[in-house]
Amino acid sequence: MMLSIPKASLIILIHSRWLASISAPLIALLLFLTVLTKTLIGVKAIENPESSRDVREHVCAREYREKEELWTSMSGATTVYIPMDHQPDWYWEEVMRRRGIQLTSKPVSGYEDLWLDQLLGEAQMQVLGCGVHSGRYWEMSVDIRKLFRLMVKGSTFTLLRLLSRHIANTEDHLETPEDLPDIMRLSVCTPFSCDEDLVINRIFADHFAHKLMGPNAARKLGNFSFQDVLQVNELEDWSSINIDFVIGGTDSCGTSSLHKNLEQHPELAFSSTGEDFFFTADLAHRLLPLKSQVETYNAQLEHMKDGKWNSSGVRPWLIGICNPTIFAFGLARRKLAAMLKVKMIMILCDPVGRAEKLFMEYHYCFDDFADAKHRRLAAGRDETKPCFQSAKSLLSERFGKLKSFWQNRAVALHMPAMMHLFSGRLLFVHQEQLREDSERVFNSLTQFLGVKYPFRDDTRFHRYNSIGGNRTDLCYNHTLVRALQKYLEPEYQMQETILTQARESIPETLRKRVTRCDRPEAEFTYCPSRTACADEQRDLK
Repeated sequence: MMLSIPKASLIILIHSRWLASISAPLIALLLFLTVLTKTLIGVKAIENPESSRDVREHVCAREYREKEELWTSMSGATTVYIPMDHQPDWYWEEVMRRRGIQLTSKPVSGYEDLWLDQLLGEAQMQVLGCGVHSGRYWEMSVDIRKLFRLMVKGSTFTLLRLLSRHIANTEDHLETPEDLPDIMRLSVCTPFSCDEDLVINRIFADHFAHKLMGPNAARKLGNFSFQDVLQVNELEDWSSINIDFVIGGTDSCGTSSLHKNLEQHPELAFSSTGEDFFFTADLAHRLLPLKSQVETYNAQLEHMKDGKWNSSGVRPWLIGICNPTIFAFGLARRKLAAMLKVKMIMILCDPVGRAEKLFMEYHYCFDDFADAKHRRLAAGRDETKPCFQSAKSLLSERFGKLKSFWQNRAVALHMPAMMHLFSGRLLFVHQEQLREDSERVFNSLTQFLGVKYPFRDDTRFHRYNSIGGNRTDLCYNHTLVRALQKYLEPEYQMQETILTQARESIPETLRKRVTRCDRPEAEFTYCPSRTACADEQRDLK
């Protein structure tokens, strides 16, 4: 995809080349003078806080005004993504046309993926460019409904008219307050001297308010101020989050075993003892994280490292997260890809066995639902929703009541994007490889992650979150098994393609389409409470 180079990027490039031409002694002198200046300002602030505040306000306003074109060139990125599902192709084509993106054909991964690339790329470029120029990047959230209520009588018409230009790109004004959005988010790059209060009282007040409210904007609020309708948060780029690796899929394929066994290595730690939903819940729609969110999360990571240090006597070198479904979240996987040091681990398994396990958890009818819930066999099922008596429903309802089940569990659909985003830092493991030689697999994982030492020779690798025996009626119906294999053939082919491209050997069970129904494990029950198979001395080996 060919994109024009934004003005901000050219400024950054010129600025970088200029810096490279300065002699080392001069740079050292400039750094010394910068530190000295900040120290003198700090001393002055202690002596006279009010005077210091006035000085900082003056400096912020002056520095922004003198280089307003520069700061503006690195402002305006979208900071929160609002999903627009089920839009027709012509809608996306019009969106791309307005952004100046020329398309000759529909992207393989779909228009929404291309739109996410554009938005996240623009946001990341702006916040990094702002940092190169020693600036700070801010999100200004205007409470539009509250602003409308607080504005003095007779001035709201202007607000409606100006907002219609910003939101709907039309001269026809919005007619009623109900037409207004709840929140309008604006992003701005400012000099480092500008703090939260100054962004509100000088940057927004002097450079943005009149665009929304017309001239004399402050007066139109009467007895209220911009602080009553505006919330400001500093933003960071994604690389400021201190994670090193991710177990990003595939759910119900052995991610718990990867997580728990890797955690045995003294140099590795995880952000949580369970699954981490920070990127798919807390930051679900954010294109840039709040600085406060980054600081809180990074503190949590350090806490987990310290905890392992205290318990093992060795401080972990790397820390990762485990989120078995993150591969399927278009925005989340792009955020992780923007962290250039992050490595991705994915595990693959038999598609039929995975489908049955997920069906059991969310849709299968148990004779004793309370017992199944207690044993975590029906961990994801809502008792108020209908269930199905047979695994036959996996096919009979694939275009009906279980349509969303199949759509949400697709893996092959997302693999091209994962391989593109994490090229050179993505490792695939097949569940069968864990069965055949778990020690080799886990030592290859540590080598991939870059730790100093392999696992100890006496380390035992166990199975977690696994259930043997007949989980549903699937294995009693060989015709159904073969029909499911045929339906899931694209998933099998995807796995073979991935392993081939990764120069990994294709397991014989994958070549022959062996399912769990063909294995002895379908004939006896183990791990009935979904706890670690280690409790029953059941190893991966």
